[in-house]
Amino acid sequence: MTSRHYLDCSGTIIMKRHARIGGGRAYLQTHEADLENFRQTVGRIVIGDHALVATCAVMLKGAHLPDRSLLAASSTMLASSADSQQSGLYAGSPARWRRELDGEYFRTTDHMITEFVVDGPIGLLRDEPGTNFS
Repeated sequence: MTSRHYLDCSGTIIMKRHARIGGGRAYLQTHEADLENFRQTVGRIVIGDHALVATCAVMLKGAHLPDRSLLAASSTMLASSADSQQSGLYAGSPARWRRELDGEYFRTTDHMITEFVVDGPIGLLRDEPGTNFS
């Protein structure tokens, strides 16, 4: 898990083997207001085996991200039944299943990503005459 995420532990958050929360500012909220009965209810959130919650994604009470799945950046996953879901990409608000996924990430037994590839210049770059950043 990277830093700067919000994990509400009023209820329970279950992260299965090799589950990850990546990027920044993901929000996992295990409680909600029951306005009809003037109370707060708590529940659980489950992140499946080899599943990834991406940057700024939101998981609300009762959400279940299946094994070998990705919750896309800025998506919101609502309460769901684990039995009715299939592995793959979940995206949107509310998040819906979009397609199957494949890749080494979903099979690895490593706990950390250790290979980093830089695609171009990095850092805060100043655009000056004669500089080509493309």
